[in-house]
Amino acid sequence: MPVNILVCEGNSKSPDIHLLARVLAGQCQVIPVGSKHTISKYVLARRQEQNRNVTATIYGLMDRDFVPIWNTPTDQP
Repeated sequence: MPVNILVCEGNSKSPDIHLLARVLAGQCQVIPVGSKHTISKYVLARRQEQNRNVTATIYGLMDRDFVPIWNTPTDQP
């Protein structure tokens, strides 16, 4: 499933946004949404909105400060 919109923490001047926007240029839109506490609410709200009228897919990028104990990814979505 292709990703059309990727959200991550930070603001429009954060290094995360600049790096991701350049790496993913032409692949998807990268949107800063503020704090890590805002991302899940933003993604869920946009998905509910999209279910009504848009075919884009939206995901959030979780980095290691989201969870207190970080586990190595298991290649499972």
